[in-house]
Amino acid sequence: MLRRDKLGRGSSGEDRGPPGGELKGKDRELYDELRAWRGRVARAGRRRRPFMILTEAVMQGLAVARPSNQDELLAVKGVGPKKAEMYGGAILQMIRSFEGDPWVVNGQEFE
Repeated sequence: MLRRDKLGRGSSGEDRGPPGGELKGKDRELYDELRAWRGRVARAGRRRRPFMILTEAVMQGLAVARPSNQDELLAVKGVGPKKAEMYGGAILQMIRSFEGDPWVVNGQEFE
């Protein structure tokens, strides 16, 4: 059982700060959107823990790198072929939408 004074602290006992770390501006906004999406995915279907879908560090990496294709997505530390296959399409669409690029579904563009 965790002691009350250790909750929310790293193994060294230091405060880890809020989720998302030092992200600011647009990076922080995208991170928050990714975090909300991860929560929705975690609650749907097999009801997984959110960190099993994407860790905080991976979401921070995605928010900073903002990959625009599968190869760039796979270059983000913590995203392997399985995660890219399972969630890559949704992540890339979210980033495109965040960047103001239209979504294209079956040849039709959506804002």
